[in-house]
Amino acid sequence: AARDGKRIVQSPRAKAKSVLLVSLIGERQVAVINPSTQAVLAKLPSPAGPHEINLSPDGTLAYVSDSGAGPNTPRGNSIVVLDLRTLSVKSTFKTCEKPHDTRVSRNGRILWVACAPSKSVMELDAATGAIRKTWDTKLDGGWFVESTPDDRKLFVPHLEAKALSMIDRRTSLVRTLFSGNTLFGVAVSPVGNEIWVSDADENRLSIVDAATGNITATISLGAAKKDQSSFARLRFTPDGKRVVVVRGSEFVIVDVERRSIVSTIEMPRVETFSGRRLSGP
Repeated sequence: AARDGKRIVQSPRAKAKSVLLVSLIGERQVAVINPSTQAVLAKLPSPAGPHEINLSPDGTLAYVSDSGAGPNTPRGNSIVVLDLRTLSVKSTFKTCEKPHDTRVSRNGRILWVACAPSKSVMELDAATGAIRKTWDTKLDGGWFVESTPDDRKLFVPHLEAKALSMIDRRTSLVRTLFSGNTLFGVAVSPVGNEIWVSDADENRLSIVDAATGNITATISLGAAKKDQSSFARLRFTPDGKRVVVVRGSEFVIVDVERRSIVSTIEMPRVETFSGRRLSGP
């Protein structure tokens, strides 16, 4: 999730040990929060400025894209790996310039990194950070990457190039599925049959058939906008019945089968976490 310079992700570990991770971009730190008590357990360094955070399948490691703190600030070139058991930095992987998003394979052994400035996606060994392969998409603005449940295919939405790329890892084929849409966020259904992407300019979701690469439906999220509030991120619920869209200060819940919005939750635009400032331990 994202709001006011902060990005949030929750560890899927057992409830008693779950933590909430918040990217504090301006502070160049990741806050680790107890979601039950709202206590800040630690603030861990992300030297250039943290953006997207993704977790290992067992929830013990967090991969932080140390991308940069915004315009006119130095660009990062690393993935910071956090150990959520010890609340410490485990390692740092040197990658591409301004890495923005990551995905971890289902077995936890591979890490994919979206490298928009270099128009590529990198594949790393998730334990050592060694580069296994680099795929060139040849398209601008690939800020996000998503994988299918079998980890065979990767999908990259391109904001500036207005297209959706697909990488077939078995054949090493990279192709553009369609173009003409200002795409940003991406999510793949739990069974892998659909790719959902957010269209920033049109303020809508496009649903893509994973087998054919064709758009099968669109869902409007409201009037078209040309600002940051329409740069939506999205995730499927584990049962695949709902898609949660974070759009500006709103959570939009979408019914997958009906292709319609179920509800919209307006979140407060304040620099606090449930009324409490995100101060250190």
